[in-house]
This record gives sequence, C-alpha cells and structure tokens, in this order.
Amino acid sequence: MKVRIIGDAPAAAVLAGLLAAEQQEVIWNPDAAGARRLKALKRRREIRLNLPWGWVRTEGFQLSSSALLKAGEVGVVAFRTSGAGSERTIGGKGKTLLVLDGEPGARGAQGAERAIVPGTGVFQGLSLLEAVEWDPGMVEVSSPQPRLLVEAGAGPEEVRRCLKAGGLPVQEVEDLAPYRNAVHIRELLALPVALCHSTLGNFLSYPEGREIALSVLEEGLRLYVHVGLPLGKLPDLDPQDLLQRLKRKPQEFDKFRNAPDRAYAAVLRNLLDGEAREAREPQERILRMSSQTGVDSGWSWAITQKINRVLRVGFYRDPVQLYNALR
Repeated sequence: MKVRIIGDAPAAAVLAGLLAAEQQEVIWNPDAAGARRLKALKRRREIRLNLPWGWVRTEGFQLSSSALLKAGEVGVVAFRTSGAGSERTIGGKGKTLLVLDGEPGARGAQGAERAIVPGTGVFQGLSLLEAVEWDPGMVEVSSPQPRLLVEAGAGPEEVRRCLKAGGLPVQEVEDLAPYRNAVHIRELLALPVALCHSTLGNFLSYPEGREIALSVLEEGLRLYVHVGLPLGKLPDLDPQDLLQRLKRKPQEFDKFRNAPDRAYAAVLRNLLDGEAREAREPQERILRMSSQTGVDSGWSWAITQKINRVLRVGFYRDPVQLYNALR
C-alpha cells in the first residue's frame, strides 16, 4: 500500500512512523508550507515515536515536497500551523484523501479545504492522540487510549488494519461534529496547564488547579449547551466525565502530585516557541462564540491575558500562583 502523508502535525509523524514500521510504502511531505522541516528530516532520516506501549523507530519512509497524490496512493492530511497547505494544491482527481484535525490550534481541515484538487474524494477524521512533537519527526504520545475517529465509510480498510496492528485503533462514527465539540471543550484546559509548565495530572493535584479546571469546563459546557451543540463521549478525558469527577471526588487527584508524568500538551510547545496565536486558539474560539451569544466567558478571557506575561517573564510557579493571578 502506498500512503502519502501531508502535514506538520504530530499526528502526521505518528501515522508515517506506524505505517512505515508496518512495512507500508510511506511518502511524507512534512512541511507543506515550506522547506524547513523537510530539510531537518532529510538530515536525520528517522522517525522516533514514544508511544504508551513503547518506542517505534523507523527509517523506512520517503520524504517529498509534493502534496499531489500519484497513481495508487492514498493521502492523509494533518496540519498543525495556521493556514498550512493553503498555498499548494493537495490530493488528486479520483484519489482518496483523509483530512485529520485534533491538536489545539490545528487548522487541518480548514487549511486543506482551500487547496484540495476538485474531484478528490475527501473524508474527515479526528486524531485523539495528545501528541507533542519535540523535534521534527520525534513525537511523544501521552493519551493512554490513542485513536483516530473517522467518518463512516472512510477508506481504505488496509490503512485502518495497519494502524490497528501498530497499536492505533481507527473508530468509525456517523458524525464527527459532537466529538469535535467535546475536544474543543477539553482543549480549554491545555492553556492554563501550560501556563504553569505542567501536566494535567499535576495541575489537578492542586485544589487551585481543580478550581480553575471546574470553572473553565463549566464555562465551556454552558456555552455549548446554550447554542445547542451536541457532545460526543471521548474515550479518554471526556470533559463531562472529568467535570463530574472533579465535583464528586476531588481528593482522588491528590495522588498525582508527585507521580511520574510526561503528558505535556501541545500548547506548551506553542508557548516555548513563542507562538501566542496557536496557544490561545481554544480560548479564542470560546470568546468568539460568547461575543455572538452574550454568554459570559470570563475565565477564558482572563486566562488568555496571562500568555504575554509567560512569554515575557516566565511560567507560573504552580496552579496556586496562577489562581491568585486570575482572581
């Protein structure tokens, strides 16, 4: 099977690595908007994945600057950077293309739609990986239950079979929108956690962190209910389930204070790279919706105001310091 993977999202590297490790013919265009990452990967010639079940390292893939599908190829698109891919044509008439989104700040679907070749068969998908790319081709996946959600009928079946064999199940759903909505609400936690250079488990081990998380989740859920947007149930860290756990058994999170944990969110990488726009995207989405409905989103607004402080001065020491700054 020939698969052309297009994009700079961590999900693109994960799929390229897993499929290559399963002996599939993988061609990866890792930077559809430029040549920087392509050059870096040509020097390294390796994908390294730190997955919940172990490491995957492979050199069995090709690199390309083309986003056009050739005869016999299936395409997967997964962009991270805003507007990526809008300057190049993607896909091919009569070819099949799976367009993924999922990472905070990702513009996978939005960036790709403007550039897809007419006549390309397009399926939508959602990556639930909680993945961070620390260096080109070096990705860490922290979700204990990583998976892809795809529209029912998304093909080909061989891609799903190979990914499942590599440890990444692909689940078909009739409608992706409710799951995207749930991811949008869950993503609201990523920025306050990143402002403390922390992980969600450590952040929630503080009563102040739990108070911030409760307020942010309630704010997001209230807004989505108000505008009538349905919510799907995520396999891991579903926002409605997490909210109930925070309310009913907050003490169960205390044990994560000193537990080993590398579940850093992609937003932390945005802050380390000085990418304020990408870091604030989940909160900005809520603020845009609030401005159209009149529903108060004071917590999201207050959290976004702390980004420049972190970029200028440094991270907050812990959730206690952040909570006091927000109040």
